[in-house]
Amino acid sequence: MVANHDSNSAGTGLCLPLDMSACFDPTFLVTLVLESAQSIEWPSYTTNFGLGDGKSYRPQMLLTLLTYCYATGHFGSQEIEAGIERDRTLRYLSANSRPDWNILRRFRRLNRERIEQCLTSTLAHAWESQAADPDFKDHTDPGYLSCSLSRWTNRMVIPDFREEARQRLQLAIQSDSMALDE
Repeated sequence: MVANHDSNSAGTGLCLPLDMSACFDPTFLVTLVLESAQSIEWPSYTTNFGLGDGKSYRPQMLLTLLTYCYATGHFGSQEIEAGIERDRTLRYLSANSRPDWNILRRFRRLNRERIEQCLTSTLAHAWESQAADPDFKDHTDPGYLSCSLSRWTNRMVIPDFREEARQRLQLAIQSDSMALDE
């Protein structure tokens, strides 16, 4: 199983760090994810998502949770399920519910395009927040030192955010596949 990756993206083919919280305060990153998730269109008949076991979850919550996790280097569904128990940000994003790894994995499979859209938007907005202000610091916490994304890539070359999102989704698929092989 692929565990939480460090913030180094070397060897992954990604231009941006695997863990975007290395560059942004988690509160700011949550805001970006929530804004991106709200822009995703759902059919008017969208109902809660479940496996038929009586538990169901709002698809928008699952989208937000997975987008944040993939933006912060948490790819395996089992890892995310365990993270909800110990990480207050993940509990907040999951609305204090406890979707299990089967729900997360199935939701990813059935909503890959929406997750890709949301993650693409989140990564682009994160990049733009720094591009607009080369001395960007997260001003919500004066003690927080954010790093510059230029540490990972040349600011003159804009990453392909859709490709970044696709590669992160591929890492999630690989993580879940490896976990099932164990």
